[in-house]
Amino acid sequence: MPGISLKLATLLPGFFLALSSGVLFADQKSPEDYLKNRPLMLEFRYCECPASGMSSGPSEVLPSFMDESSVLKVGVSSEEAGFIASDEVSIGFELKPVDGEPGRFHFGYSGSYAAGSSTSSGKAKLMLDKGQWVSLFGAHGGRHGEPRSLGVAVRLVETGGASGNR
Repeated sequence: MPGISLKLATLLPGFFLALSSGVLFADQKSPEDYLKNRPLMLEFRYCECPASGMSSGPSEVLPSFMDESSVLKVGVSSEEAGFIASDEVSIGFELKPVDGEPGRFHFGYSGSYAAGSSTSSGKAKLMLDKGQWVSLFGAHGGRHGEPRSLGVAVRLVETGGASGNR
């Protein structure tokens, strides 16, 4: 009998662990469930092309940039600091609402983008209006005579509208 109770004592923890892990993972969340407490989304776009033209303002991104760029999105609250990265781009940011101006935010960032032989980095503090694109940083020209450009832009949208409004 001591052999049976010893076996039970060694098997029971594993049984309860297996049982509890099934219970713990039974309520799987969808990606959208994680946005419930994040009413806003920062959409970063980056491309081996210019984000804005020489004669355009910082909030006017080129249609070719929108067509060719890759995107990184992160859910945020109205006051947040965070970091987002891919293999080519890394950006730390801070977002705070402007008092008395709904839809307007203080946005600070520091970031870098490396693609091929071209690199670009930037950091600044600026005003970000909800829904409006802002060109953050970029580079023109490459090494060894390569005609390369890099561009990075961001906009802030409500989580339900992150894919619309170019």
